[in-house]
Amino acid sequence: VCAFREASRHVSPDGAIRVITSRDGKQWSSAARLSLPALALRAPKLTITPRGELMLTPAAADRPKEPVSHQSMVWFSRDARQWSEPVKAGELNFWLWRVQWHKGLAYSVGYGTTNRDSDLARLYRSADVRTFEPLVPRLFTEGYPNETSMLFEQDGTARMLLRRDRGTMTGQWGTSRPPYKEWTWQDMGVRIGGPHMLQIPGGRVIGV
Repeated sequence: VCAFREASRHVSPDGAIRVITSRDGKQWSSAARLSLPALALRAPKLTITPRGELMLTPAAADRPKEPVSHQSMVWFSRDARQWSEPVKAGELNFWLWRVQWHKGLAYSVGYGTTNRDSDLARLYRSADVRTFEPLVPRLFTEGYPNETSMLFEQDGTARMLLRRDRGTMTGQWGTSRPPYKEWTWQDMGVRIGGPHMLQIPGGRVIGV
């Protein structure tokens, strides 16, 4: 199952989410198209919940208005074709970039999208993927922290790639142990965008 945004431009007042499916990775067909009236949907991510449902998490941008507001949204599906009604997730103007599951709980980093909160990223946790509570209200506070990727190793250690777009604009490598309230950071020395990572068999971590 693959999901992506369809719109007239990278930044525009329109935007819908297309979901496509394939059994062999070669032949793909459209399964669904999700949209919200007068809102631009952006940056969809797919995960599988502990209940076995597909969970889609884009953000809805109220692009025609100034200032622009952002609200993270959640849809659920059993077959990638029929989707639930959308549910608002997390705080207004804190964009939940990507959700990662660990021991039945959902974790996500939200970054501030207003001028007031543009140097603030928060780590959230949720048991129902509808109510996200701040676990670390001030996870990172320098250089406009925004897009992130997390993974949890078998021993419970959490790792994070974090993008920054001000100051030195260098990415950050974060590490934490349960209960994930204290983090240590290492400057990566290079700028990163759209970070993601996964752990492959054997334990090695690939970041992109």
